[in-house]
Amino acid sequence: LTKPGNSVAISSGGLLATSGKNSVRVWRTSDWAETLSLTDYSAPIAFSSDGRLLAANSRGGIRVVDNSTGRLIAEIPDSIPPFAFNPGGKVIAVDTREGILLWDLKAPKALRLLNDSKGVFNHSGFWMRDRNALVFSSDGRSVVAARNTLKNESVYVLDVWAAATGEKTTSIPAQPN
Repeated sequence: LTKPGNSVAISSGGLLATSGKNSVRVWRTSDWAETLSLTDYSAPIAFSSDGRLLAANSRGGIRVVDNSTGRLIAEIPDSIPPFAFNPGGKVIAVDTREGILLWDLKAPKALRLLNDSKGVFNHSGFWMRDRNALVFSSDGRSVVAARNTLKNESVYVLDVWAAATGEKTTSIPAQPN
């Protein structure tokens, strides 16, 4: 499992979220009023691009809540950070023991595992779990994972998958065969 740390996120709608070992709190930045407090959630955290959804780590997996009500939208079983929303906020990518999983937040159900993504973050150690090491491209067509290739935390490879098919499209820099 991951070692919980601290995390902060800001939404496009003027909300600020913070998290620690066992809670997440959300404030409205216009007047600094607390709008949501959740227990049994931990770092890291992230807002969807429209600011309606908030994802956080938990013991059971990554949870996604509606940040205006705190209502649980999805709990992705056996998932761990890192995670990332697609630009439309309808899909979240999470790490699992089987690889990087795309989860449909509307259904809610698993869409697909990204091919050859098992263990992408395992070589990087626990310190990668609190980092933004997973992201969708701005058009939502690609999923990109940054993985450390050496123990000194300085050499990275970016693996890229097609979100629609789960097929790995490239690694940057290209890896020799």
